[in-house]
Amino acid sequence: MTRKRYDPTDPEQVAVRQEVETLRNEQRKADWKWMLDDPRGKRIMVDLLRQFRLFAPSYVPGDTMAMAFNEGMRASSAVLTNTILTIGSQEAVCDILKGLTDPNG
Repeated sequence: MTRKRYDPTDPEQVAVRQEVETLRNEQRKADWKWMLDDPRGKRIMVDLLRQFRLFAPSYVPGDTMAMAFNEGMRASSAVLTNTILTIGSQEAVCDILKGLTDPNG
């Protein structure tokens, strides 16, 4: 079976690709909303943000590799934070922030 090659000049193929991308984005948002509305999902997000050292400095004196590694982890936490703030409900965002600032957590 030969698969038809994508042609970006074909309006029909472009429309189909855009529709598929729209459906994927809607599903992604629905999945995130489901996870952020569940207490288990909130706990997972808090755990990930802690592991990615969201509030920790990335600077390591004299060790550029460690600093680059820490900055990569911090950048990952920034992506998660942006997604939470963009997709999550106000309640979910507040719960996650409370979890991050809880000294017993």
